[in-house]
Amino acid sequence: MDSQHREVKIETPETRFRGVPALLSWCLVIALIWGIVLPRVAKIPRVQARSHWLQQQGIDASAMFYTELDSMGGILKRLEGGRPSDHRESTLPTELNDAE
Repeated sequence: MDSQHREVKIETPETRFRGVPALLSWCLVIALIWGIVLPRVAKIPRVQARSHWLQQQGIDASAMFYTELDSMGGILKRLEGGRPSDHRESTLPTELNDAE
């Protein structure tokens, strides 16, 4: 009999609209991040340099998957302590090299 017993929740005005303030709060948080925080991050010189470098390389940052980029071979070798064998692979902007 216990497996057939279902709990019935009674909806009250307090429980009915409990999710609305939470939803509105999250929408506000997302709007603040999207409208204030991200534009400020985009003005950071290192972020601007990286964006400029991606544009020069013809890389669409919104569609890239790092392991598919030709330049990632040199970047990964540099991060692992090796030297890139191809000049094309070592085209990171000097601003990024100096900042790291």
